[in-house]
This record gives sequence, C-alpha cells and structure tokens, in this order.
Amino acid sequence: MERNILTLKVIRENPIHSDIIEEKIKEIFREYIYLPLIDILNLEYSVLKNALPSALEEAIKFGKIVYSNGNFFGKFNAKISKELISYGAKWDGRSSTFKLAESAIPFDIRNSIHLSRAAFETKLYQLDQKLAQILPDELASKIDVASQFDTTLWDVEKQFKESVKKITVAPQLTEEQRKKVADEWQNNLRLYFKKYVTEEEIPKLRQIVQENVFSGIRRENLIQGFIDSYGVSKSKAKFWAHQETNLLMAKYKETKYVEAGVPEYKWACVHMPHQSSPKAIYKPGDVRYSHGILEGKIFSWNNPPITTAPGQSERRNNPGQDWNCRCFAIPFIRI
Repeated sequence: MERNILTLKVIRENPIHSDIIEEKIKEIFREYIYLPLIDILNLEYSVLKNALPSALEEAIKFGKIVYSNGNFFGKFNAKISKELISYGAKWDGRSSTFKLAESAIPFDIRNSIHLSRAAFETKLYQLDQKLAQILPDELASKIDVASQFDTTLWDVEKQFKESVKKITVAPQLTEEQRKKVADEWQNNLRLYFKKYVTEEEIPKLRQIVQENVFSGIRRENLIQGFIDSYGVSKSKAKFWAHQETNLLMAKYKETKYVEAGVPEYKWACVHMPHQSSPKAIYKPGDVRYSHGILEGKIFSWNNPPITTAPGQSERRNNPGQDWNCRCFAIPFIRI
C-alpha cells in the first residue's frame, strides 16, 4: 500500500549572512593589498616641482604623457597639443602619438621626462617590494568569521525547528559540534583566500608591475590594472562567501534532518532557465543540465545523486553542496 507523503517546510538561507562574510574578505583585499599600492603611486614627485611648469611638463610629471622611442603617448588636450606643435612635433593619426626627436625637445621638457621616468621606476620598485612583503598566511588569519557563525546558524535553526515541529522535537547541536562546524567554515575560507593570494593575486600584481617596467606604460594605466585586478578579487570574495555559506547550511540540514528521522527529500531548482543539454552553451544564471534533470526526483541524504556533467569526474552532492549550486531540498516523510 502506497504511503502518504508529508512535505515539510523548506529552509531558506538569508543571503545577508554570506554578504557579511563577503564584505569582510573584500575589506582585507582593499585595506592590506590595494590601498597601500595606490598610496605609493599617489605620492607626488617632489623632484619635479618647479615654479611655473608648462601643461606638457605637468602631464609628464603625473604620468599622463609618456615619451618613448621618439613618440609622445597619452591624452592630449588642446593646450598640450599646441605646445608640442610649437616644438616641431608632428601628429601621427595611425598611432595617435606626437612624433619628435629627443634632440629637438627643449631641455626643461627633456629633464622632466628623465625625472618622471626615474621617479616612476622608483615607484615600480617600491610596488614590487611591497608585494614581496605581503604574507598570505598573515592576511588569511584576519578572516575572522566565527562570530558570524552563531548568527547564521541561529537563523537556520529557527527555520529547522519550524520545519520539523509537527513530527519531532528538533535535536540541539552540542557546543563541541558547533565549534567544529564553525572552525571548519572559517578554515575553508582562509584556505581559499591564502591559495588565491599566493598562487594568483600576488603573481598577477607583480606581473602588472613588471610589464610597466619594460613598456613604460603611464601611471594611470598601472592604477587601472590594479583596479581591474581588484574587481576580480571582489568577485572571488563573493563566490567564496556564498559557496562556503551554502555548503555549511547544506551540511547542517543534511545532518539535522537525518537525526530528526527525515531521510529523504525532493530535489528542487531555482526558477531559472535550465540548460537544455550537456552540450548546450551555458549562460550565466541558467540551471546547469546535470542539476536540472534532477528536479522533482527523490533522493536520500545518505545517498545523494551525481551532480557532475557527463565526462567529468563523478561527484555526488545534496542540494547546495556542489560548486555554486543554488538548488534546494524539499524534505518530506512517508506516513
């Protein structure tokens, strides 16, 4: 005889919890890596100060105009262009530069070029030294999210008690269990951060600096390189925070529901377009094919389904445990 099914209330994670963690990680990137680099570049070149610098000298001083191999590169306004033409410089539309032999450049301008180049190279050296002094272990240790754990867990525990109140009294986590889960959550975030800073972030930033040493790119382009890199780091912070928080909650629900005598669930996907086949082009926001085909199917917490695409190394996960998984479990019992 077919038994009836009692569907339990779904536990929904509050994104504000992972948002708080994301901000903590972004703050470390900002305060301990990027702002110190920008501060080095924003120091004025005192050796370049003079009483009445020309528009061209000012632009050279602040790296807006660069002279290299007989060409002036940069952003030319009417005043600077007029000054260059007065020295005999010729505009080259193909390369968007003013051409002028170094011997034809007035002494004051030539001196500014050399001083600016020397000052910029000094700053590049300072940047490289600063990056070499960054200690990933030390930065990772600043990720302190243990205090956030109880707030996050308290919110989910309230929902869990509401979900199972019709069938049982919700078991409580012991202090030892809470500490173990909180430490694992924090340590995972620290490991991701340290690995990224060591293997990607610092090498990438040092490469940006070194490329400027050899190419003579303007200071504003160097700053833009740092800004672009920071944008990537912020995306990483967002991913780690949401991924680890989702994984924490997925593991918590798995443990608590099994303990409460709720061994099964229905797989549910977010209401987004589903990837139509494993070979279809994936669009950001779509539910991946290997997850979409699981929707509505019944699984046990102790025997999760395969969530990887055909041809990939096989992994089994409950909802929310796979990388960037937004699926969720609808728990139920047979009565």
